[in-house]
Amino acid sequence: EKAHKPVSVNASSVWFNNPGYTADKAVDGYLTTRWATEDRFKESWIELDLGSNKVVSTLLIREEFSPRVVSFDIKVKEDSEASYRQVKSGTAIGDELIVTIPKTEARFVKLTTRIETHGVTLSEFQVYETNPYE
Repeated sequence: EKAHKPVSVNASSVWFNNPGYTADKAVDGYLTTRWATEDRFKESWIELDLGSNKVVSTLLIREEFSPRVVSFDIKVKEDSEASYRQVKSGTAIGDELIVTIPKTEARFVKLTTRIETHGVTLSEFQVYETNPYE
């Protein structure tokens, strides 16, 4: 199964505003590209807009230069006017983390990360309807 393709990707920051590290690099399907944040922020987020409500049950997160992330939250919402609701939280992400949640409909999926040192660097943040790794 292919990951849901976002129509837009937003993030709290980009490392030195460098176009080589923008948020869309985390959803392009290439392990050689990545989204990177400014080092000075202890909390950062990346938000996917799937364009319309999609069923979501599995997320794939790949962290470069792990372990930097010490905790994370995943939140979803159905439209731009709704409030986010948390569907998962955890500690370290590591090289690769497959997160499963109860099937839910969402247009927006947001990953918030917290770090101790250095910025967050994610090579992949993919969202699926069903778990392609089972």
